[in-house]
Amino acid sequence: MLAFRELQGLVNQMQRSGLTSLQINSADYAIRMTCQPGSQRPVAAPAPVAAIALPVMPVAVTAPMPGRLWLQDPLSGKNVGPVSGPVEAGCLLALVQAGPLCLPVRAPQDGILTSIEATQGQAVEYAQALMQLLPQEKPQTEEQSHAQHRS
Repeated sequence: MLAFRELQGLVNQMQRSGLTSLQINSADYAIRMTCQPGSQRPVAAPAPVAAIALPVMPVAVTAPMPGRLWLQDPLSGKNVGPVSGPVEAGCLLALVQAGPLCLPVRAPQDGILTSIEATQGQAVEYAQALMQLLPQEKPQTEEQSHAQHRS
């Protein structure tokens, strides 16, 4: 059997001599090596490509459990959360009531609330889409930007 250093030496010799293929057969082993011609030549770095903006797909905000949707407080009539516009991750958007228990419906990430697909008092099912949220990245602070460039 050939040692790893011997194999490396064979590869170096193949590249220097321009060989693209080498096969060694023995009673105990067979080795076949192939190299791309000219693979040792330095390759020029590709030209920088402008970042391609991928379309941002809306994210569904879903019901945490089956129950009744409350977009407004039943006593005061005030909205539980925003009905449109920008929201931050964790922002309270609505409540889902199941018996005496009310669970919060929160924004899963920062974004813009684009539509509400369920109505006040509507019976909803588990994981039913209640709202659509268009994800947005928070603008970086100067400190975050510097930290990112240092890493």
